[in-house]
Amino acid sequence: MRGGVLVCVVMASAGSVSAALPIDDGPDGMTCQFYAKAAHVPWQRKGGDWIDARNEMHGAAEYAVQRIPVSQGKERFAWDVTTLAKQWTKGVSPPGAVVLRAGKPGGTVNFASRENPDAESRPRLIIEWQDGQTTRVEATADTYFSCPTNRSLGTAPIFQVGGQNNALLAFPYRQRAGKEIARASLELTSDKQYAGGTEVAVFRPYFPWAELAPPEQGIAAHYVGDAGLEGQEDVLYVDRFESSSPLLPSGAGEGHAEIVSIDRDNGFEPLAGSALKVTIAKGVHQGLNRHVKFRELSGGEPDEAYFRYYLRFGDNWNPAKDGGKLPGFSGTYGRGGWGTRKSDGVNGWSARGAFYVQPDQASAYSQLRGVGSYVYYAGMEEQSGAAWGWGLGPTGLLEKNRWYSIEQHVKLNAPGRADGRLRAWIDGRLVFDRGGIDFRHVPELKIESVWMNVYHGGTVVAPADLSLYIDNLVVARRYIGPAVFRR
Repeated sequence: MRGGVLVCVVMASAGSVSAALPIDDGPDGMTCQFYAKAAHVPWQRKGGDWIDARNEMHGAAEYAVQRIPVSQGKERFAWDVTTLAKQWTKGVSPPGAVVLRAGKPGGTVNFASRENPDAESRPRLIIEWQDGQTTRVEATADTYFSCPTNRSLGTAPIFQVGGQNNALLAFPYRQRAGKEIARASLELTSDKQYAGGTEVAVFRPYFPWAELAPPEQGIAAHYVGDAGLEGQEDVLYVDRFESSSPLLPSGAGEGHAEIVSIDRDNGFEPLAGSALKVTIAKGVHQGLNRHVKFRELSGGEPDEAYFRYYLRFGDNWNPAKDGGKLPGFSGTYGRGGWGTRKSDGVNGWSARGAFYVQPDQASAYSQLRGVGSYVYYAGMEEQSGAAWGWGLGPTGLLEKNRWYSIEQHVKLNAPGRADGRLRAWIDGRLVFDRGGIDFRHVPELKIESVWMNVYHGGTVVAPADLSLYIDNLVVARRYIGPAVFRR
């Protein structure tokens, strides 16, 4: 198949791995560039990702195909998706999901969406079971991607297939226990076709959160609760925040943080003993602004490093007005690479973590909080840092009041070569991997510190108190991995 790509995704059943991330066609959900705009989480290929009938990523072997001819009026079309549907019963995820690609002769077709005023024209998924029962469900989300437009088109009465226009639908498919599928059909209604119509073929969508690999284990796997990590030759710093910490604020401008073991009003539960509670107070920006400086740890500054910390957002972590910064790496040297001081390859750089403004309450992501990277690098076009969402594996969409292992790795480029790399893991699963980064033009720029920064904005102050918790911070020369706890 050639031509444009139409992506149609069906919501996974409750309790499956993929049910942890909803499929949303609203402003915080899917667009041409993102499959979760709320956290800047990108598709691998703009307009959506799919797997073909030979199990190849972005392959051309369709499960089914239907030709849509030019018509003078409304016409109902059906795709036999039985082969794919039977895979859903064997654990293929997300169950119920289909992808459509438009092919020859390359025309564009309008299909009625779930918002169409004619209820009989709306999309349907029809499942016929071996016991004679039939299940008919209507779409719970649908949109189309008019690339390069990067806004949601999910409220339109139609979605388009063909050319550069890609579309996505979601249905509430549920597997009947112990029952086999006899036949499955996707039904759509078209009332307008362009350029002689087109073929539309069925594929399976790909979401990284639907097929998670086992967590990667690192140095910490051999030390229960991180106890004894200080003696490991590749470990430079460990802080469990049990009674005191050099990272507690000690002066003006360093924020508000305290060590706590109990904070029930905000939903806190310990990871292992006490933790560092960081609060961005209403009306201010700074929650924490401290550094773990490599020169103080080892007498020098490296070109490559790892650090891991445990993160938990409290009940009140509701950044309704703006996003901000989380801990990450820095090499600013007080000259450049932060605060709209653009990196030029000589003055400095930084790769802090990021948090994003909370999704709208009407969004399927309303209870999740997005995290990613906020980076200043040489040659950057942005006046301030670049926001890079974490879109691999389980992604950077987090629940409140749950502990997560957050690990980041930076490798600076060789001056004159754009071969720098930035990676991130959540609970030992890779969520971000970007190479080809030009952090610096001169060898004097190194990794100066792990910047323990929690900051609201931009320029917008926190609209209310926002609190998060940090525990088991480790800085090392190689991959650390999640901690091991015995319960």
